[in-house]
Amino acid sequence: MKHLNLLFIGGMLWSSCSVGPQKTEPIQIENSFVKSQLHTENAVLWQQSAAEYKALCYQTYTLAKLQLEQKLHAHAFPYEKKPAIVMDLDETVVDNSFFNAQLLLDNEEYSKSKWKEWSDLEKAGAVPGAVDFIAFAQGKGVEVIFISNRRVSELQATKNNVEALGIVNIDSSHYYLRTEEGSKMNRRAKVSEDYEILMLFGDNLADFNEVFDKRSNLDRNKLVHEMSKEFGATFIVLPNVLYGEWEGSLYAYKYHWTPAQKDSIRKTFVVGYK
Repeated sequence: MKHLNLLFIGGMLWSSCSVGPQKTEPIQIENSFVKSQLHTENAVLWQQSAAEYKALCYQTYTLAKLQLEQKLHAHAFPYEKKPAIVMDLDETVVDNSFFNAQLLLDNEEYSKSKWKEWSDLEKAGAVPGAVDFIAFAQGKGVEVIFISNRRVSELQATKNNVEALGIVNIDSSHYYLRTEEGSKMNRRAKVSEDYEILMLFGDNLADFNEVFDKRSNLDRNKLVHEMSKEFGATFIVLPNVLYGEWEGSLYAYKYHWTPAQKDSIRKTFVVGYK
């Protein structure tokens, strides 16, 4: 009972903080064991097994085709810069659920080295609808540009993986991967120098606009409401419940906290009706 109270008190302290970066210290929990990836079990099962996941992806890309075609037809004069779409890669174009499933099966936490081992295998699958949509955009004369937080050291393996899925005719220069900076703001700005960005695709809000970078859970929800007209028009969101800044925002982006500490924090965001 004493242990449960510690979890509850620690969580309540966290939930009382709502906006902006927090100075909350990690919750001290002793003699507590939580399987590091158990909370992802349903997420992995849903992405790998649920027909609804596939239906959502197909629906998203089908509607994106209509939106892109409408944008091209509505533009009554030639573009000053070549039209382009900007796409994230992971969980937007390629499916890494196998990697997350393996973390779950091995009860291991994410690490850069484990991720590099996975990306080097070049075995990521295709997000349903992505390959067909990209071919559609290319057929309309629209450039496809990838802005991903995969590291630059992963470029060749990533390009090989993408091409193996049937996504071709995209030059290495169209892969804007991460160096030191995690924010995609400067890379989007660089693309904008040469291209007219018609639409952006991603599974994480930071894929669309820097206003979402490292913001609190409350701020992220408020900003989505304020920018609601952009979604489905310019911002195209793919479903991802495996990982993302939505979860990082719950921890104030302190990913080094222990599984038990993260578990206690997650529980404070679960809202019942009583």
